[in-house]
Amino acid sequence: MKIIAFSDIHIPYTNKKFLSFVDYALDEADLIVGVGDIIDRVRCTEKEIMESKTGPLLLKALKKLILSGKCYLLKGNHDPDLDKTIQKLLGISCETPPYFIINNIFFTHGYQFDAACSWAPWRFLKKIAPWFFKPPSHWKQYNRKKWHKSIGAIYSNVFGFAEHHTYNLIVIGHTHYAGIMRIESGQIIADCGDWLDSCTYIKLDNGQLDFKKWDL
Repeated sequence: MKIIAFSDIHIPYTNKKFLSFVDYALDEADLIVGVGDIIDRVRCTEKEIMESKTGPLLLKALKKLILSGKCYLLKGNHDPDLDKTIQKLLGISCETPPYFIINNIFFTHGYQFDAACSWAPWRFLKKIAPWFFKPPSHWKQYNRKKWHKSIGAIYSNVFGFAEHHTYNLIVIGHTHYAGIMRIESGQIIADCGDWLDSCTYIKLDNGQLDFKKWDL
């Protein structure tokens, strides 16, 4: 079974490479999982998305994924009402749970492991503190110490979750920093990265796991 997982496309801010990636994923994979932060409703209104330069094209590609019948979309912290947003923008129904499990693989966005996202009023900082919405990977460029602290705290919580469950593989997004880690228990944590800058995804091909960068 071939599985492709991606996360953090943040429509309408998505890199246009995502359009060709969708066609590849549909041809290549038996199952496709969008691991949260699909449509960025925290930073954009539905009207702004539709009137943006690339929004309509990206939504068309997203609709193609959904209608294929082999794509699961999970909600993230930037799209907590993803199912309702899809209904309004695309006119179709789509269940968007917070997690998905198959073959002892656990998929979830990852904001659940980020202490900042447990603070109830965080979404209301859009206008007064827009810097708050920078992904953890953003701080790597400007403040490496803060980056290590933010990413490290998230992964520490993921590791703790893994220790209390028997999943062979846990796939997350949220950090915008792609990578694969094996912990002492033998369990694997895979981070999808994002589709703003890195354009990365996770591919599981009959047991062979890898993260890849889309350059086409």
